[in-house]
Amino acid sequence: LIQMQHAHEVAGLRTPRTLDALRAAAEANLLSDEDADALIEAWELVSRIRNGVVLMRAKSADSMVEHAADRAGLAHLLGFGQDASEEMVDQYLRVTRHARIVVERVFYE
Repeated sequence: LIQMQHAHEVAGLRTPRTLDALRAAAEANLLSDEDADALIEAWELVSRIRNGVVLMRAKSADSMVEHAADRAGLAHLLGFGQDASEEMVDQYLRVTRHARIVVERVFYE
């Protein structure tokens, strides 16, 4: 939404790269640095998880793995450790909840 509203004024927003656009939005004071950091952290974590699931399943994925054994494998693949699947899920939930709060405040208030 920020890109559609402000790209005519801010050249850095004219990119298909999400992280570059978020950084440009912060540099242009369209997002606070804290909000941009929260969205960037969420984008990076969710992208790592999605890519890990794709590697495990050999097909596209849009959700967290459901079975405990799959979560353990994903946690190990992502460097959390095979016995740290709960830590991975907790981090996912914390980061994505924070990003949702930012999105709701920035775009819908």
